[in-house]
Amino acid sequence: VTFTADLDYFISQGVDIARLNLANDPTAFVENPVVMNFLTVAGSEGLPLVLVDDVTVLTGSYPTREMLARYTGQAAPTLQPRINLVTAGGGGCCGGGGAC
Repeated sequence: VTFTADLDYFISQGVDIARLNLANDPTAFVENPVVMNFLTVAGSEGLPLVLVDDVTVLTGSYPTREMLARYTGQAAPTLQPRINLVTAGGGGCCGGGGAC
C-alpha cells in the first residue's frame, strides 16, 4: 500500500514510472532483455525488480519513498502519518484507568 501511494505521488509530479506485473504484463517482461536476463538467472523469486533507464537498481524488495526520490531526481514527499488509536474497554489507550 505504501509503495503504491509513493508511486502515485511521483506520477502526480510528472515522473514517468511504469509498474508492471508479470502475471498481467508478460509481454513487457519478455520484450525487455534486461528483465529477461534477470528472470533467466534469478527467476520470479527475485522479483520485484526495479530498473532506472534499463539499469537494475534494486531486486527482491520494493523501494522506499526516499529511494524513489533519488532514482527520479525529485524531492521525497512529506506525508503526514495517519494514526488510528484503537482502544479496548473503557477509554484510554490501554483500556482505561491507567497511564500507558
